[in-house]
Amino acid sequence: MGESTTIPYVDKTFNPWIGCSKVHTGCEHCYAEAFGKRLGIAWGPDGTRRKTGDANWKKPLAWNRAAEAAYVRYLADEEWAVCEGGDAGPGEYRRPRVFPSLCDPMEVWDGSIVNAKGEELYKNLTTSAFGYFTPSEIGHAMPEELAKWGHVTMDDLRRDLFALIDQTPFLDWPLLTKRPENILRMVTDDFDRRTITHGFVPYRQNVHLYYSASDQTTLDVGLPHLLKCRDLTPVLGVSLEPLTGPVDLGKWIGGPDGDGRCKRCGEAGDAENHECPSGFLGLDHVIIGGESGPNARPCNVEWIRSIVGQCAAAGVPCFLKQIGARPYDPPDQLGESEDPDYYAVFYRDPKGGDPAEWPDDLQVRELPKVEETQ
Repeated sequence: MGESTTIPYVDKTFNPWIGCSKVHTGCEHCYAEAFGKRLGIAWGPDGTRRKTGDANWKKPLAWNRAAEAAYVRYLADEEWAVCEGGDAGPGEYRRPRVFPSLCDPMEVWDGSIVNAKGEELYKNLTTSAFGYFTPSEIGHAMPEELAKWGHVTMDDLRRDLFALIDQTPFLDWPLLTKRPENILRMVTDDFDRRTITHGFVPYRQNVHLYYSASDQTTLDVGLPHLLKCRDLTPVLGVSLEPLTGPVDLGKWIGGPDGDGRCKRCGEAGDAENHECPSGFLGLDHVIIGGESGPNARPCNVEWIRSIVGQCAAAGVPCFLKQIGARPYDPPDQLGESEDPDYYAVFYRDPKGGDPAEWPDDLQVRELPKVEETQ
């Protein structure tokens, strides 16, 4: 798990635990749920959350050592590009990006945490020593001894994840969540353990926070919560995948409207030089993806084209991951009675994920702009 990935905007996947629950329209055909079921993991509020093994948790440390060695080499020879994904050119440097793909790091979960065998995990409440154990490993202790043990919680795993992130400064961690309302509390829970702070909240240069939305409704509900996290990270982004409807990013990214005025404040000025008097700092990155899989919902190519254009006008990096398994491209607005499959666009790639097959104006795969502070 995690040695390679087909997700084109990251280099590695690492799953600290596996399991989640559905919370909005984008979750309907969750690929992670389908993958989890193949592993025997029950999804949802009555399911389980499975911590992955110690060997898996050590992988990011090895990736970090390799990335640090690559950075040292880059400093010695700037013509040597450092990027496992292959999108850095001569004289460019980018830390590898590591993505937890089979869980939501900001989920509230009060149920049990189990290991790969389905055994519930416990911790010693009377010591600060790290270690999670199953009942069989604890042994047949006297009742007074058992009182020392307590259930491992999701907060425990989350603190372990952020501790691991802090040990891997040469890796970037894009964390996607459908629960942005939880970020501030959950990221600052371990504030007393932090050694690097910015203002009064923990700031992590190598954590990029994304809200996963699918349409205008989910976008507008969640983004205000994400934007409260500006002091936590250098990158706030949105992942519009699976995209299930048209989206207007205007007030979230700015950019000129039809009259050349800022969509946020209404004043004239181009996107590159305009400073919005509201002081509002919008999104730093937008990811787009049509739905894939056997039950994929249709995705209008014009929805994608509109978002790509909005990002270009506002100067916001945009990454089109895939057009989806059921793209369609009607000549004008599709009527309610019309079948989108009548205007279907067919690609050889089953996910519509090969940029070489896309129209030229959609061949956009930009990563967020982050100043290097290593």
